[in-house]
Amino acid sequence: MNDRVYNILKRIIDHYEMDIQWWNNHDEEYQAYKDVTEVREYLRHLTLQTVN
Repeated sequence: MNDRVYNILKRIIDHYEMDIQWWNNHDEEYQAYKDVTEVREYLRHLTLQTVN
């Protein structure tokens, strides 16, 4: 993955995470935060693979 795509995906996740707080549904918010964490870990894993 090139840096541009990585940065775009990070920005999308950042905006999505900021939006979650306004949902007013605890169960959906909880799952969305878990999803955000999972995607962040996946992106971090991809970047570590490209370095190694």
